[in-house]
Amino acid sequence: PSTDHAAIAFKIAQSYKFTNNIPAAEKWFETAIEWEYGSEAILELARMLKIQEKYTEAIQQFNNYLKEEPYRRPEINVEINACENALSWMKAQQDEYEKDMIVIPVTALNSGAADFQPAFRGEGQIVFTSSRSSAMGDAKDSWTGGQYFDLFTANTSYPGKFSTIEPLDLAVNTPYNDGSAAFNADASEMFFTRCGTDNRKVDDYCGIFYSYRQPDDSWSEPVELPFFEDSLNLGSPCLSPDGQLLFFVATEENGYGGSDIYFSQRLFDGWSEPENAGSNINTAGNEAFPSFGPDGTFYFSSDGLPGMGGLDIFSAKWSNKQFSRVNNMEYPINSGADDFGILIDDRPLRSGEDTLAIGYFSSSRKGGAGNDDIYMFIKTPKKPRPPVFILAGNIQQKTYEDPEDVTSPPVDTIVLPGSVAVIGIEGELQLLGKYPLKEDTSTFRLQVDKGPAFKITASAEG
Repeated sequence: PSTDHAAIAFKIAQSYKFTNNIPAAEKWFETAIEWEYGSEAILELARMLKIQEKYTEAIQQFNNYLKEEPYRRPEINVEINACENALSWMKAQQDEYEKDMIVIPVTALNSGAADFQPAFRGEGQIVFTSSRSSAMGDAKDSWTGGQYFDLFTANTSYPGKFSTIEPLDLAVNTPYNDGSAAFNADASEMFFTRCGTDNRKVDDYCGIFYSYRQPDDSWSEPVELPFFEDSLNLGSPCLSPDGQLLFFVATEENGYGGSDIYFSQRLFDGWSEPENAGSNINTAGNEAFPSFGPDGTFYFSSDGLPGMGGLDIFSAKWSNKQFSRVNNMEYPINSGADDFGILIDDRPLRSGEDTLAIGYFSSSRKGGAGNDDIYMFIKTPKKPRPPVFILAGNIQQKTYEDPEDVTSPPVDTIVLPGSVAVIGIEGELQLLGKYPLKEDTSTFRLQVDKGPAFKITASAEG
């Protein structure tokens, strides 16, 4: 095949990548490599393998890329370390004594379409985003080919229990995309993302809209918040626990990368100029889906920080207008796919339930009902490892007042390096074994079962 054929294979692979058909992208990047497209195809193949959790193969391809482009070693070593961490995290959750997390799909909320980013609306209800068939409007989203997104509500009386799914107020949902809602503490204010209008003469950029609950419990007509100019995409709003800061995502050209997290201070007559949340969380990649937990922990998703593949969920500490202690939430909350939109559920559990934390998050991982699905995670104490019993001793020989007479009074002991310890069970003929010691030591140490009394004898040459 010619160089043109290799370039075509690479473009086909990129098309599959951008439409999230990762297995097909992997196949075509392999074809581009076979047809000698170059090192860029090797790097893309490594990333496709990583997204599919084929971490050992991904490491091999990252190393192959380094053979072609050794000057990028610092950057690629980060990718290799991320793959090694992912393997370690997954292995730990397969160990019955290290496993401390259960992840299950929330089937009551998921549909065959996309369902994601739940948020509490008061005590007994959540609001989430969905493109299920009951979303408003007959038109199809030109990007996804499915329904546009709307906001839906579900009643919840207990962690993990959901019922009565209905569309949110008609004042909020439109025939276009509405989603990613956030509420203040008493659920009297709502912030959400809206994209799309009937005006075909303007670009349909996404913006953040505000609505408040009216006396009849309906929502007021939403008003767009005037952050930045109207030629930027904004979304994923979230309020700080005190309601005084609004965090959101924007694709501002002066940011650090694709999409960054910004914040704005509530003022008497509106909101302050947005500020970039800084390089401690924002990267050359994409940061999105900010939220706060009940204890003030900040959560967000990133594909620019070292992770398992796509978007990973991270935690961070927010203080004095800056972030610190950024940590990956690890497997199984994170996966090779996109993981985002976490919600911590701190409602009290029934007495006797051995659970440390419960929450929900969204993911495009395999095994779901649709494109994106909502999952529940349950953090539990680790199973205690059984105790390990060690039999240890030191072989010594008595010395006597008269070295030629062992019946004379003993005066001291000396160690016997290189001797042999013979260990058995007291009162039985069973022999556990003979343990020759090294020439420079007189101590022995072995793992034994609990219970029996042991009989130990020793011998040495000379």
